[in-house]
Amino acid sequence: MKRPLENHPDFASEVLGNKRAVHVLTPPGYEDSDERYPVLYLQDGQNLFDPSKAAFGVEWKAGETADRLLADGRIEPVIIVGIANTPDRMEEYAPASEQAPGRADQYVEFLTTELKPFIDEEYRTRPEESGIGGSSMGGLVSLVACMQAPDVFSKCAALSPAVWHPGRPFADEFEAELPNMANVNFRVVVGMEEDPGRRMLTGARWIRDALKRAHHPRWRYRELADAQHNEAAWSRQLPLVLAELFGV
Repeated sequence: MKRPLENHPDFASEVLGNKRAVHVLTPPGYEDSDERYPVLYLQDGQNLFDPSKAAFGVEWKAGETADRLLADGRIEPVIIVGIANTPDRMEEYAPASEQAPGRADQYVEFLTTELKPFIDEEYRTRPEESGIGGSSMGGLVSLVACMQAPDVFSKCAALSPAVWHPGRPFADEFEAELPNMANVNFRVVVGMEEDPGRRMLTGARWIRDALKRAHHPRWRYRELADAQHNEAAWSRQLPLVLAELFGV
């Protein structure tokens, strides 16, 4: 049985000038303890828990996955925060570039100065142990968040990150910033069947190569032979990154 979510349906942002739903899933036993927990912030939060709200009716099954891994002793209890997107998703998740406008800088400011302080105040968190993740454009903005706030986010799950969207200059900027992200544990996953032009694969490999050249201390990169660019694939990838980023 799914545990009930705590929903904040109209979480307002002064930075972005809009509102969005925020869904918070606390671990089993949360209400009966005084323990504090790490937090994983995931983009496109409406796709995580409820198929009736998810894109194409397919959810990530984030709650069931976390419960199964916890019961198997593979992860520690973790609070999962699902941050719903808005009609401005593409602009909010994209860094500004010559090819397109982007508000990723402001979105990260929203995360670090508005949402995370609220979560840390309202829930029993370990504020210094926060991860961030997402898929496609959500994976891209998760990389941006680690670049801009490595003191805030120490874990990153970038599933099919759309690095192709801002292009090679973004990958070069990411590599230049890696010395400041030595504390961040990166997990990057991409599917071999995602797009005919291999844009996703090419962009993900740029990030892989940057991590490799920098001799970054904590990262893992995967290319999955049968994975496509959809929620079903990311649902299957979530256990991999959860077990490594929040493993015991």
